[in-house]
Amino acid sequence: MKFIEKLSMSAVAIMATLAVSVSGALAADKVTLRTDWTVVGYHAPFYLGLDKGFYSDEGLDLQIEEGKGSATGISLVANGRDTFTFADAATSAKMTAEGSPTEVVMGIIQRSLLSVVSPKDRNIKTPKDLIGKVVASCGSTGGSVLFPAFLDATGLNKSEVTLVNTDCSAYFPLVVQGRADATISYYPAAMGIFGRLGVHDLNSLSFWDAGVKLPAHGIVASKETADTKKDLVTRFVAATAKSWTYARANPDEAVESLMKHFPLLAGKAESLKSELVLTMQFVPPAGTYDKPFGWQSPKDWDEAIHALTTYMGMKPGTPPSSLYTNEFIKEN
Repeated sequence: MKFIEKLSMSAVAIMATLAVSVSGALAADKVTLRTDWTVVGYHAPFYLGLDKGFYSDEGLDLQIEEGKGSATGISLVANGRDTFTFADAATSAKMTAEGSPTEVVMGIIQRSLLSVVSPKDRNIKTPKDLIGKVVASCGSTGGSVLFPAFLDATGLNKSEVTLVNTDCSAYFPLVVQGRADATISYYPAAMGIFGRLGVHDLNSLSFWDAGVKLPAHGIVASKETADTKKDLVTRFVAATAKSWTYARANPDEAVESLMKHFPLLAGKAESLKSELVLTMQFVPPAGTYDKPFGWQSPKDWDEAIHALTTYMGMKPGTPPSSLYTNEFIKEN
Protein backbone atom coordinates (compact mmCIF):
# COMPACT_ATOMS: atom_id res chain seq x y z
CA MET A 1 0.00 0.00 0.00
CA LYS A 2 2.81 2.39 0.92
CA PHE A 3 4.52 1.52 -2.37
CA ILE A 4 1.35 2.45 -4.27
CA GLU A 5 1.06 5.70 -2.32
CA LYS A 6 4.69 6.57 -3.11
CA LEU A 7 4.14 5.68 -6.76
CA SER A 8 1.03 7.85 -6.85
CA MET A 9 2.87 10.75 -5.27
CA SER A 10 5.71 10.36 -7.77
CA ALA A 11 3.22 10.30 -10.64
CA VAL A 12 1.58 13.45 -9.33
CA ALA A 13 4.97 15.16 -9.06
CA ILE A 14 5.90 14.14 -12.62
CA MET A 15 2.56 15.33 -13.96
CA ALA A 16 2.92 18.62 -12.12
CA THR A 17 6.38 19.11 -13.62
CA LEU A 18 5.07 18.32 -17.09
CA ALA A 19 2.18 20.70 -16.57
CA VAL A 20 4.57 23.50 -15.65
CA SER A 21 6.73 22.72 -18.70
CA VAL A 22 3.75 22.69 -21.04
CA SER A 23 2.41 25.85 -19.43
CA GLY A 24 5.79 27.54 -19.94
CA ALA A 25 5.90 26.46 -23.56
CA LEU A 26 2.39 27.72 -24.16
CA ALA A 27 3.24 31.04 -22.49
CA ALA A 28 5.75 31.92 -25.20
CA ASP A 29 3.96 34.31 -27.53
CA LYS A 30 4.83 33.92 -31.20
CA VAL A 31 5.78 37.27 -32.71
CA THR A 32 7.35 38.31 -35.99
CA LEU A 33 9.70 41.19 -36.68
CA ARG A 34 10.04 42.39 -40.27
CA THR A 35 13.28 44.31 -40.89
CA ASP A 36 13.40 47.26 -43.23
CA TRP A 37 15.71 45.60 -45.70
CA THR A 38 17.66 42.52 -46.61
CA VAL A 39 20.26 41.86 -43.96
CA VAL A 40 22.76 44.65 -43.18
CA GLY A 41 25.04 45.32 -40.23
CA TYR A 42 22.58 47.34 -38.17
CA HIS A 43 20.21 44.35 -37.99
CA ALA A 44 22.76 42.48 -35.87
CA PRO A 45 21.30 43.52 -32.47
CA PHE A 46 18.05 41.67 -33.18
CA TYR A 47 19.82 38.41 -34.02
CA LEU A 48 22.13 38.84 -31.04
CA GLY A 49 19.10 39.28 -28.77
CA LEU A 50 17.57 36.16 -30.26
CA ASP A 51 20.72 34.13 -29.62
CA LYS A 52 21.31 35.54 -26.12
CA GLY A 53 17.77 34.61 -25.10
CA PHE A 54 16.67 38.18 -24.41
CA TYR A 55 13.39 37.65 -26.26
CA SER A 56 12.70 34.19 -24.85
CA ASP A 57 13.39 35.60 -21.38
CA GLU A 58 10.41 37.88 -22.00
CA GLY A 59 8.23 34.94 -23.02
CA LEU A 60 8.51 35.68 -26.74
CA ASP A 61 9.05 33.21 -29.56
CA LEU A 62 10.53 35.61 -32.09
CA GLN A 63 10.88 35.03 -35.82
CA ILE A 64 12.81 37.66 -37.79
CA GLU A 65 11.98 38.15 -41.46
CA GLU A 66 13.96 40.18 -44.00
CA GLY A 67 12.19 43.15 -45.54
CA LYS A 68 11.91 45.05 -48.80
CA GLY A 69 11.59 48.61 -47.63
CA SER A 70 10.04 50.40 -44.69
CA ALA A 71 6.75 51.11 -46.45
CA THR A 72 6.29 47.41 -47.22
CA GLY A 73 7.06 46.42 -43.63
CA ILE A 74 4.61 48.97 -42.25
CA SER A 75 1.90 47.73 -44.61
CA LEU A 76 2.49 44.14 -43.48
CA VAL A 77 2.10 45.20 -39.86
CA ALA A 78 -1.01 47.22 -40.69
CA ASN A 79 -2.74 44.24 -42.30
CA GLY A 80 -1.74 41.84 -39.51
CA ARG A 81 0.80 39.81 -41.48
CA ASP A 82 3.60 40.76 -39.05
CA THR A 83 3.53 41.79 -35.41
CA PHE A 84 6.30 44.38 -35.57
CA THR A 85 8.55 46.01 -38.12
CA PHE A 86 11.86 47.81 -37.76
CA ALA A 87 11.16 50.71 -40.07
CA ASP A 88 11.81 54.33 -40.89
CA ALA A 89 9.84 56.35 -38.32
CA ALA A 90 9.23 59.28 -40.67
CA THR A 91 7.82 56.95 -43.31
CA SER A 92 5.61 55.46 -40.61
CA ALA A 93 4.39 58.93 -39.61
CA LYS A 94 3.57 59.85 -43.20
CA MET A 95 1.68 56.60 -43.75
CA THR A 96 -0.18 56.92 -40.43
CA ALA A 97 -1.28 60.44 -41.34
CA GLU A 98 -2.60 59.01 -44.60
CA GLY A 99 -4.67 56.38 -42.80
CA SER A 100 -2.35 53.48 -41.93
CA PRO A 101 -3.46 52.08 -38.52
CA THR A 102 0.09 51.95 -37.16
CA GLU A 103 2.34 53.85 -34.75
CA VAL A 104 5.97 53.95 -33.63
CA VAL A 105 6.14 52.24 -30.23
CA MET A 106 9.89 52.58 -29.72
CA GLY A 107 12.58 54.86 -31.11
CA ILE A 108 15.98 53.37 -31.88
CA ILE A 109 17.93 55.36 -34.51
CA GLN A 110 16.53 58.76 -33.69
CA ARG A 111 18.27 60.96 -36.25
CA SER A 112 17.71 60.26 -39.90
CA LEU A 113 20.64 58.69 -41.71
CA LEU A 114 18.97 59.06 -45.10
CA SER A 115 21.40 60.31 -47.72
CA VAL A 116 21.90 60.49 -51.44
CA VAL A 117 24.99 58.32 -51.81
CA SER A 118 27.20 58.07 -54.87
CA PRO A 119 30.65 56.84 -55.90
CA LYS A 120 33.12 59.73 -55.79
CA ASP A 121 33.84 59.46 -59.50
CA ARG A 122 30.28 60.72 -60.24
CA ASN A 123 31.27 64.09 -58.74
CA ILE A 124 28.04 64.65 -56.81
CA LYS A 125 29.25 66.91 -54.02
CA THR A 126 26.31 69.31 -53.64
CA PRO A 127 22.56 68.98 -54.27
CA LYS A 128 22.91 71.02 -57.48
CA ASP A 129 25.24 68.35 -58.83
CA LEU A 130 22.19 66.06 -59.01
CA ILE A 131 20.70 68.08 -61.85
CA GLY A 132 20.53 65.86 -64.90
CA LYS A 133 21.56 62.79 -62.93
CA VAL A 134 19.82 59.43 -62.47
CA VAL A 135 19.07 58.38 -58.90
CA ALA A 136 18.15 54.74 -58.32
CA SER A 137 15.92 53.56 -55.52
CA CYS A 138 13.32 51.00 -54.52
CA GLY A 139 9.77 52.32 -54.29
CA SER A 140 9.04 50.87 -50.87
CA THR A 141 12.10 52.26 -49.08
CA GLY A 142 11.97 55.24 -46.75
CA GLY A 143 14.45 57.01 -49.00
CA SER A 144 12.20 56.78 -52.02
CA VAL A 145 9.16 57.88 -50.04
CA LEU A 146 10.96 60.88 -48.55
CA PHE A 147 13.14 61.92 -51.51
CA PRO A 148 10.66 64.64 -52.60
CA ALA A 149 11.28 66.31 -49.22
CA PHE A 150 15.03 66.40 -49.92
CA LEU A 151 14.46 67.92 -53.37
CA ASP A 152 12.10 70.54 -51.99
CA ALA A 153 14.40 71.43 -49.09
CA THR A 154 17.37 71.91 -51.43
CA GLY A 155 15.45 73.92 -54.02
CA LEU A 156 15.58 71.27 -56.72
CA ASN A 157 12.71 70.57 -59.07
CA LYS A 158 11.53 66.98 -59.49
CA SER A 159 11.93 67.36 -63.23
CA GLU A 160 15.65 68.09 -62.83
CA VAL A 161 16.49 64.69 -61.36
CA THR A 162 15.49 61.31 -62.78
CA LEU A 163 14.36 58.91 -60.06
CA VAL A 164 14.36 55.28 -61.16
CA ASN A 165 12.53 52.83 -58.93
CA THR A 166 13.63 49.26 -59.43
CA ASP A 167 13.70 45.97 -57.55
CA CYS A 168 15.02 46.37 -54.03
CA SER A 169 17.90 44.00 -54.73
CA ALA A 170 18.99 45.78 -57.90
CA TYR A 171 19.40 49.49 -57.30
CA PHE A 172 22.90 49.45 -55.79
CA PRO A 173 24.21 47.30 -58.67
CA LEU A 174 22.65 49.80 -61.11
CA VAL A 175 24.91 52.50 -59.68
CA VAL A 176 27.99 50.28 -59.68
CA GLN A 177 27.29 49.32 -63.30
CA GLY A 178 27.06 52.99 -64.29
CA ARG A 179 23.39 52.84 -65.23
CA ALA A 180 22.56 55.27 -62.42
CA ASP A 181 24.63 57.95 -60.71
CA ALA A 182 23.48 57.73 -57.10
CA THR A 183 21.11 56.00 -54.76
CA ILE A 184 19.05 56.96 -51.72
CA SER A 185 19.79 54.97 -48.60
CA TYR A 186 20.75 55.09 -44.93
CA TYR A 187 24.42 55.95 -45.07
CA PRO A 188 25.81 53.15 -42.84
CA ALA A 189 23.95 50.54 -44.89
CA ALA A 190 24.98 52.16 -48.18
CA MET A 191 28.61 52.25 -47.08
CA GLY A 192 28.56 48.53 -46.37
CA ILE A 193 26.61 47.51 -49.46
CA PHE A 194 28.76 49.58 -51.81
CA GLY A 195 31.87 48.26 -50.08
CA ARG A 196 30.77 44.67 -50.61
CA LEU A 197 30.27 45.54 -54.28
CA GLY A 198 33.82 46.88 -54.52
CA VAL A 199 33.12 50.64 -54.24
CA HIS A 200 34.73 52.26 -51.21
CA ASP A 201 35.09 55.98 -52.03
CA LEU A 202 31.72 57.65 -51.64
CA ASN A 203 30.07 61.05 -51.49
CA SER A 204 27.00 61.58 -49.35
CA LEU A 205 24.34 64.29 -49.23
CA SER A 206 22.51 64.09 -45.90
CA PHE A 207 18.77 64.73 -45.67
CA TRP A 208 19.33 66.01 -42.12
CA ASP A 209 21.98 68.52 -43.23
CA ALA A 210 19.63 69.68 -45.98
CA GLY A 211 17.12 70.66 -43.32
CA VAL A 212 14.86 67.62 -43.39
CA LYS A 213 14.95 66.90 -39.65
CA LEU A 214 13.41 63.47 -39.30
CA PRO A 215 13.75 60.51 -36.94
CA ALA A 216 15.17 57.35 -38.41
CA HIS A 217 14.31 53.81 -37.39
CA GLY A 218 12.08 52.51 -34.66
CA ILE A 219 9.71 49.68 -33.90
CA VAL A 220 6.29 50.02 -35.53
CA ALA A 221 3.19 48.10 -34.44
CA SER A 222 -0.42 48.21 -35.46
CA LYS A 223 -2.69 50.31 -33.29
CA GLU A 224 -4.75 47.18 -32.65
CA THR A 225 -1.73 45.35 -31.25
CA ALA A 226 -0.73 48.38 -29.19
CA ASP A 227 -4.26 48.72 -27.80
CA THR A 228 -5.10 45.08 -27.14
CA LYS A 229 -1.72 43.46 -26.40
CA LYS A 230 -0.02 46.03 -24.23
CA ASP A 231 1.91 43.49 -22.17
CA LEU A 232 3.26 41.78 -25.30
CA VAL A 233 4.43 45.10 -26.78
CA THR A 234 6.03 46.10 -23.47
CA ARG A 235 7.94 42.81 -23.30
CA PHE A 236 9.09 43.08 -26.93
CA VAL A 237 10.31 46.63 -26.39
CA ALA A 238 12.18 45.60 -23.21
CA ALA A 239 13.93 42.71 -25.00
CA THR A 240 14.83 44.97 -27.93
CA ALA A 241 16.28 47.61 -25.61
CA LYS A 242 18.43 44.95 -23.94
CA SER A 243 19.54 43.61 -27.35
CA TRP A 244 20.66 47.00 -28.68
CA THR A 245 22.32 48.01 -25.43
CA TYR A 246 24.28 44.75 -25.33
CA ALA A 247 25.20 45.04 -29.02
CA ARG A 248 26.58 48.54 -28.50
CA ALA A 249 29.00 47.17 -25.91
CA ASN A 250 29.72 43.97 -27.86
CA PRO A 251 29.70 44.74 -31.62
CA ASP A 252 31.95 41.81 -32.53
CA GLU A 253 29.63 39.37 -30.80
CA ALA A 254 26.65 40.97 -32.53
CA VAL A 255 28.24 40.56 -35.95
CA GLU A 256 29.18 36.95 -35.18
CA SER A 257 25.55 36.27 -34.35
CA LEU A 258 24.41 37.87 -37.62
CA MET A 259 26.85 35.78 -39.66
CA LYS A 260 25.71 32.63 -37.87
CA HIS A 261 22.19 33.25 -39.17
CA PHE A 262 23.48 34.26 -42.62
CA PRO A 263 26.47 32.05 -43.50
CA LEU A 264 26.83 33.75 -46.89
CA LEU A 265 28.09 36.83 -45.01
CA ALA A 266 31.20 34.92 -43.92
CA GLY A 267 34.25 37.08 -44.49
CA LYS A 268 32.25 40.32 -44.31
CA ALA A 269 32.66 40.90 -40.58
CA GLU A 270 34.67 44.09 -40.96
CA SER A 271 32.15 45.91 -43.15
CA LEU A 272 29.20 44.65 -41.10
CA LYS A 273 30.82 45.89 -37.90
CA SER A 274 31.53 49.28 -39.52
CA GLU A 275 27.85 49.61 -40.42
CA LEU A 276 26.78 48.73 -36.92
CA VAL A 277 29.28 50.96 -35.12
CA LEU A 278 28.52 53.95 -37.36
CA THR A 279 24.78 53.46 -36.82
CA MET A 280 25.27 53.33 -33.05
CA GLN A 281 26.58 56.92 -33.17
CA PHE A 282 22.98 57.96 -33.86
CA VAL A 283 21.33 55.64 -31.34
CA PRO A 284 20.77 57.48 -28.03
CA PRO A 285 21.90 55.26 -25.14
CA ALA A 286 19.87 54.76 -22.00
CA GLY A 287 19.97 57.94 -19.96
CA THR A 288 19.62 60.34 -22.89
CA TYR A 289 17.01 62.94 -21.88
CA ASP A 290 17.20 61.17 -18.48
CA LYS A 291 14.99 58.52 -20.04
CA PRO A 292 15.33 54.78 -20.75
CA PHE A 293 16.52 53.39 -24.07
CA GLY A 294 13.90 53.75 -26.79
CA TRP A 295 12.17 56.84 -25.39
CA GLN A 296 11.19 59.31 -28.11
CA SER A 297 11.62 63.05 -27.68
CA PRO A 298 8.45 65.13 -28.24
CA LYS A 299 10.67 68.02 -29.40
CA ASP A 300 12.29 65.81 -32.04
CA TRP A 301 8.86 64.66 -33.18
CA ASP A 302 7.66 68.26 -33.42
CA GLU A 303 10.57 68.93 -35.79
CA ALA A 304 9.69 65.82 -37.79
CA ILE A 305 6.05 66.87 -38.08
CA HIS A 306 7.19 70.32 -39.22
CA ALA A 307 9.41 68.77 -41.92
CA LEU A 308 6.69 66.37 -43.08
CA THR A 309 4.12 69.17 -43.16
CA THR A 310 6.46 71.56 -44.95
CA TYR A 311 7.97 69.20 -47.50
CA MET A 312 5.70 66.16 -47.77
CA GLY A 313 2.22 67.69 -47.70
CA MET A 314 1.23 66.09 -44.41
CA LYS A 315 -1.99 67.63 -43.13
CA PRO A 316 -1.26 70.50 -40.70
CA GLY A 317 -2.45 69.84 -37.18
CA THR A 318 -1.74 66.11 -37.28
CA PRO A 319 -1.59 65.20 -33.56
CA PRO A 320 1.77 63.77 -32.50
CA SER A 321 -0.05 61.27 -30.27
CA SER A 322 -1.42 59.58 -33.40
CA LEU A 323 2.09 58.92 -34.75
CA TYR A 324 4.13 57.62 -31.82
CA THR A 325 3.93 56.64 -28.18
CA ASN A 326 6.26 56.22 -25.21
CA GLU A 327 3.71 54.13 -23.35
CA PHE A 328 5.74 50.94 -23.67
CA ILE A 329 9.09 52.32 -22.47
CA LYS A 330 9.75 51.10 -18.94
CA GLU A 331 10.82 53.89 -16.62
CA ASN A 332 13.68 52.93 -14.31
